[in-house]
Formats: sequence, structure tokens, C-alpha cells
Amino acid sequence: MGYLQSEFNITLGDNSHWQFLQSIRKIRNKLIHNQGRIFKEDADWEAIERFNKIYPNFISIEYVDWLDQEYLIKINSKEFNKKVLIEIKDFFKKIMDELFS
Repeated sequence: MGYLQSEFNITLGDNSHWQFLQSIRKIRNKLIHNQGRIFKEDADWEAIERFNKIYPNFISIEYVDWLDQEYLIKINSKEFNKKVLIEIKDFFKKIMDELFS
């Protein structure tokens, strides 16, 4: 149980904005900590691949090395950044609405 749920009875699991932000967090971590590299064995592979199928114009997952099954995540569009900012704004708006309604 997280802080928002225990203190304010807000469940994030059903919040579509939260789900989007969780995907972004995983992509961000691969970009920052792994220079965009990802392997099919990675715990986040399925989530990032699913995000790419839902938003194919935002990122690409490019095959790099057949021997290591290495792929590279690339951001393809400025629209990706706009979408992230909108989702963050909408996430906090929903939280505030739940807190004060």
C-alpha cells in the first residue's frame, strides 16, 4: 500500500495517467542508466514493447546486436514530450479532484 492510498484512500492502479507515467519511468530509466539499451530478458521489456505498440510514433525499439539480442530505445517525436507533460498535468488534476471532492 502506497502513501496516497494509506493516507488519502487514493488508488493509483486504476488511474490511466499513472499507468502511462509508470511506462515513461521505465523508458526513462533505460535511456539514462543503460544509454537506451534494452534486452528481451529485461524485466521491463514487455511494458516498453507494449507502450511502443500503443504509441508507435513516440519511441522506436531498434534491433542492434543479434548475438546479445540487444535493442536500442529512441525517442522519435517532440509529441512524446508534449504527451508526457499533459499526462503529468492530468494525473495531478485527477489526484487533486479526488482529494477535494
